[in-house]
Amino acid sequence: MPVTVSRSGGFAGGAETIAVRADGSWTRKGSGSPRSGSLTAEQRNRLWSLLGDPRLAGEAGTHQRQGCADTYEWTVAAGSTKVDYTECLAPANRPPVAAAVAELVDTATR
Repeated sequence: MPVTVSRSGGFAGGAETIAVRADGSWTRKGSGSPRSGSLTAEQRNRLWSLLGDPRLAGEAGTHQRQGCADTYEWTVAAGSTKVDYTECLAPANRPPVAAAVAELVDTATR
């Protein structure tokens, strides 16, 4: 299942979007030049496991964005599921599966 992770805000107010296709290939657009690559087999397996977690669908629409200065707003979209959250939320209050997807995709595509 393809997934898109978007990050906006922060001190500089930039925005980036990372699209990962079903084969694990990805493109990252936003600040700087567009980049592309492929997830490793381990990263791909972990991502598909997270996307298959039934809790992800339950996280959609349950976490509201909070207005915090100089912080990131994240959106994780996979199929018909879309989860938004603010990085300034305490880790215990972030949607755990969506946050894990965002962290994995963000880290793997740097």
